[in-house]
Amino acid sequence: MTMPGMGRGGVSRAQVDTTVAAAVGGGVLPYHEVNGKSTINTLAAWPAANTGYGWRFRLGRRTRVDAILFPVGVTSGNVDAGLYTSADVGVTQTRIASSGSVAAGAANTSQALTLTAPVWLEAGTDYWVWFAVDNITLTLPRTTIHAAHVYGGMIMTKATSFPLPASIATASASTVLAWPVLREG
Repeated sequence: MTMPGMGRGGVSRAQVDTTVAAAVGGGVLPYHEVNGKSTINTLAAWPAANTGYGWRFRLGRRTRVDAILFPVGVTSGNVDAGLYTSADVGVTQTRIASSGSVAAGAANTSQALTLTAPVWLEAGTDYWVWFAVDNITLTLPRTTIHAAHVYGGMIMTKATSFPLPASIATASASTVLAWPVLREG
């Protein structure tokens, strides 16, 4: 399975930026590039049950978000997605919106996790998008990156985070990178 509009052999940074910018209204989500090629269109099982993974991002313009989307490979169990903000550079994050626990979508399709209420995200502000899965069977596009590529607070993990909590503190650095996309609406 490949991402919509992306080839099997990987894509350039510019192609990803263009695709994601269109999906989120001008902003760019976290992205990892290895040797000029994307490694995010590979399906892999969720690494740990009941564990949340979060990725920091910043939008280029004020955007109203109503869902978080991701492609599903093998379907299993439940997922939860949420948006968080922080007043202390990500040390403690506060949930501003989430989907709540939802059954994983059909295999080999894209799933939209509709937020319980749409939220406005401000341009130039750091936000974190978190995913949590209650099992290790669900597959989605993700990769494990080298620890040297993990920048302070960019990619984080927190055990026992299903469903996603109202606040996340003491999250650890992570090398797991997935491919969530925000839906403007």
